[in-house]
Amino acid sequence: MRLLKKREREAKMNSGILKASVIVFTVMYMVSAGCGLSYAALMGTESQTETKSTPTLGAVTTAPAKQAAVKKAPALSPEETAARNDALMASTAAVLAGKEWTIHTYSKTAKGGAVEIDTLVFTAETMTSKNLEAKGYPVSNYGMLVQDNGAVSWETMKTDENKNKAFLRGDYKDGAMVGVIFMKPANKGATSTYGFSTSQAQAEANAALPKVVAKKK
Repeated sequence: MRLLKKREREAKMNSGILKASVIVFTVMYMVSAGCGLSYAALMGTESQTETKSTPTLGAVTTAPAKQAAVKKAPALSPEETAARNDALMASTAAVLAGKEWTIHTYSKTAKGGAVEIDTLVFTAETMTSKNLEAKGYPVSNYGMLVQDNGAVSWETMKTDENKNKAFLRGDYKDGAMVGVIFMKPANKGATSTYGFSTSQAQAEANAALPKVVAKKK
């Protein structure tokens, strides 16, 4: 009798333990499943966050674009240079012949010389100075050449009846002209040197510079 009651008590205890085990297992499973979902969700969020915050490869490794190197123009052949210069001299001659040029002359040798006005008149091949023409120097042909800085130079020589000579040279560029006039007397006296410019202000400034002492030859 006592043995029977003992077995009934053991059976009830085992049944209670089994129920408790089932409950604990169920809770653990649910918690485990819930944790798994939460972790997956958390990982998804972190992954998106990392994708947004991580700079792209291009932003990290791409260097600023370098400016293209300026390519130098190929050197012209002698024939091309000659053709270019001929065209430049022809266009300059047309510009010079297109109007009368008022120049402001000043002595580069005599002290205290005032700035005077002269007028140069060009054709396609000849030129004259109105002041020199009035002193007996005739119209003369002129030659041209192109300088390295792009200016076009013209040169001429005039001789009067007494064999006095006048050498004129001018440099034309960008609508302006500067130059020099050498007056060489026939009696081997001192050469007088004059500068000129189409800019009165430039001529006056140059006239105020120290003079070069002319020497007799």
